[in-house]
Amino acid sequence: MLIAGDEMSESESDKQSANGAKSSASCYEKMLQEVEEDVRGHIRFQQQLKLHIESVEARLEIADRENEQLASQNLELINALKEKLERPATDQVASDVEELAELRSQVQKTLDEMQEYKRLHSETMQSLQDSYSADL
Repeated sequence: MLIAGDEMSESESDKQSANGAKSSASCYEKMLQEVEEDVRGHIRFQQQLKLHIESVEARLEIADRENEQLASQNLELINALKEKLERPATDQVASDVEELAELRSQVQKTLDEMQEYKRLHSETMQSLQDSYSADL
């Protein structure tokens, strides 16, 4: 009986060993599945992050191009305004010089006319005085 009892113990021990091995294998398999799931989650996250980075880079490139265009347009406007500010000043000065010359000419003409009227007035007065003296 002893032998039979020993045989039972050995077969129970084998069963327990087999169950333990199955249990360990099952535990390792479960852990491996969890690790694989974590890896897949990290891969998904990396892919999403990569897509987000590409999207942000594309928007940044567009913003940079728009910024360059605006800077170029602003520079053109600044140059145009500078030119406009410089040109009217010189044009205005030229216009003012022409107007001044014209006014001087008009003043001189008026002075000449006044001299002529003064001369005519003096001649007329002299003529009147001569004619008045002759009548007396």
